[in-house]
Amino acid sequence: MTGPGVFGSVGRLGPTPARPMDIGPPDEVSDRFRAAGWWRPQTFLDDLYRTAAVAPQRPAIVSERAHRPADRRRVTIGYGRLAAYVDRFAAALHSLGVVPGDPVALQLPNWWETAALTLACLRAGAVAVPVLPTVRAHGLLRILDSTRARVCVVPDVCEGFPHAEALADLAPRLPWLRHRVVIGDAAATGAVDFEAYFRRTAHERTASGRLSGPHPGRADRPALLISVMGLRDAYTSVVHSPNTLYANISTQHEPQGPGRRPGEVFLSTLPLTSLASLIYTVCWPLAVGGTGVYQDVWDPGRCLDLMAEAGVDQVNAEPAYLSELLTVQRRRPRRTDRLRLVLSGGRTSTPEPLAAELREVFGVPVLSVWGRPSWAWGPSPGTSRTGGTASAR
Repeated sequence: MTGPGVFGSVGRLGPTPARPMDIGPPDEVSDRFRAAGWWRPQTFLDDLYRTAAVAPQRPAIVSERAHRPADRRRVTIGYGRLAAYVDRFAAALHSLGVVPGDPVALQLPNWWETAALTLACLRAGAVAVPVLPTVRAHGLLRILDSTRARVCVVPDVCEGFPHAEALADLAPRLPWLRHRVVIGDAAATGAVDFEAYFRRTAHERTASGRLSGPHPGRADRPALLISVMGLRDAYTSVVHSPNTLYANISTQHEPQGPGRRPGEVFLSTLPLTSLASLIYTVCWPLAVGGTGVYQDVWDPGRCLDLMAEAGVDQVNAEPAYLSELLTVQRRRPRRTDRLRLVLSGGRTSTPEPLAAELREVFGVPVLSVWGRPSWAWGPSPGTSRTGGTASAR
């Protein structure tokens, strides 16, 4: 597996596919990529635990929850606390019967719990299956069927859609789905209560938890399975290892690009369950001992406030979102002293007039990024890459 591997594509309910745990790169490929410095034997868990040991209070995540009261809206999770939650959540998954190679689906907004659960899957040896919150019951059924997820974690309600009810309705058609986990009101649908079972129960202190230690040698093994909707109601799932994700970071050497500067703060307006956002606001911050900043409900004014208060260094957003930020920033400027880079794009490049206005208003370089949403592209000298190609503007 020199890059991402296609796991499966289904347009209807079908036979059980091969387990993603069975996919791996040839030894000569791993050796060659490590020799080039693109891959490494460690994972993002090693980055997390290393920073947690020397700077446990350093912010790993700053998360804004729009629907909470003002005094509880913003949550900061330090490295020490995040490491503890990852251990606890991994042990909770183990107690629910998750074994190495099992898929675990996460259909969650941009919350700190989403990042912690993704890392907990890596620690447990499971394969995280992030699902966009905008996917409704029909699409979720397709994804859960094609991946055979053993556990699925959803919010009770998000942006008016009853995710917990939808998942409960699907459960009889998914006999391999062992547990439904709900953040919020779990009792209404008879699901596992995330707050009580995952966050408040010290599974890491139980006999089962002590047996569920980190799984070594996972850097080249499947850890993430991204599903992308294709033609005729089909979903294609693309498998990533920690190293196919790390290659997006290890190849960054351009002074004006994202780089690997220690302690930087990253914000993305993309869903946290998208590949680009996972790389940019979970993996990248961990790799440099920095901070990922999340906003669960888009609001350009609050985003600018969040950028100012969290001291954001880099922003990754689609052009439409950046246009809104520009409008609000011109109307009431916020301080963005630390901002040094804007990554703009998605499936297409950024129009030059927009890039010019971004440079004028924020006074920083703009890189136009584009590419398929599921693929982390391999290294290419002289370019900056984040889930696709990039070019300076």
